Amino acid sequence: KVWQSVWLASGAKPEECLATFVEVLIFKFLSDLGVLVESSSGVPVDFDTVRAKTDDTVLRYYTDHVRPTIKALFPESLTDHTSVINGTVFDPDNRDHGRLFNAILSDFHDFGSLKHIDPAFKSRGFERFLRNSIPQKNLGQYFTPRNVVKAMVEMSGIEHLTPGAVVADPACGVGGFVLEPLVHKRPADFRGGTPLAYRGYDRDPKTIILAKANM
Repeated sequence: KVWQSVWLASGAKPEECLATFVEVLIFKFLSDLGVLVESSSGVPVDFDTVRAKTDDTVLRYYTDHVRPTIKALFPESLTDHTSVINGTVFDPDNRDHGRLFNAILSDFHDFGSLKHIDPAFKSRGFERFLRNSIPQKNLGQYFTPRNVVKAMVEMSGIEHLTPGAVVADPACGVGGFVLEPLVHKRPADFRGGTPLAYRGYDRDPKTIILAKANM
């Protein structure tokens, strides 16, 4: 519903609308987790504070305070210059966009907390949006079905690798093969110690951005 609202209002390319949807999803998710509370200068950047702004001010407030805070939390790569949020179709000086942005925030609010979102949900959602896009066809991309990913990770023996070993996917898409072990085989790698090194590569920058958001 949100993706469709952005697409109809902006007329932007489907993948650009998806990037906008992902950005709002990340914003709500980080706020629900209590990660996104204040900017470095002490300005409130949580979801409810932004949602309380008027149509005239909401996008400017979000652009000036929230986006820089998210980018500071998740700095862009020095090699591909991407972060978990990279571009939005919204213009902070367009009041109609402000009205739509507030409506989208209300949709996310009505949906409820994203704290316990299914780890596979984002992968499935991102792949569904990308599967029929023209760039995806031109690049010859194929998104491996979730059940195949699970079976291959199950057979891999990844849980027996020694700390510091490297796990790499040279055509990672939105990151399914890289993330599956972290969810089901090596959850402790999230919590310190000497975890494996997880690396994903792809020739399409948009899928790299989605993989980072997925992570």
